[in-house]
Amino acid sequence: MPQLPSGCHVGVDPQPLNDLLDGVVQGSSTVVWPLLAIDSPQALSRYLEVVYFQRGEDGEVFNPLAGSLPIDSELKMVRTGLMVSNVLSGDVEGWSEGDRHVYEQFIMGERARPFFEEHLARVKAFCDVLLEHGSPVQRVEVATWHSGCHWLQQEWRR
Repeated sequence: MPQLPSGCHVGVDPQPLNDLLDGVVQGSSTVVWPLLAIDSPQALSRYLEVVYFQRGEDGEVFNPLAGSLPIDSELKMVRTGLMVSNVLSGDVEGWSEGDRHVYEQFIMGERARPFFEEHLARVKAFCDVLLEHGSPVQRVEVATWHSGCHWLQQEWRR
């Protein structure tokens, strides 16, 4: 969790990715191509939320992942609705160039690399399980994606 030049403490939360995976597991979503398209840190960044850590009553108690630096116990996690991809593309209001640069350096740096690798491996393993144990429609979707002839591959890559 870096502190930006503006003084704001920020981090990354994988909850949007968890929601995507849970939707497939629970059957509320039968579409798996968004998962199949997660094959790089850039693609993963569309499903990782930027969160702020602020003092105050509002916000969620945050339990950092193993390997995270310790945080002040008075800081609460506040959801921003911004995805990491928004910051990386410069599509974020209220952030200075300095803030954006520091956050981008954090995301692309060694501290965040294991986080991205873990979640990329998790998505790949999930898709491999779908190929074997998903519904017939999910198995076909995974197989066509892996064969390079999925109907949305070209649209997604644009």
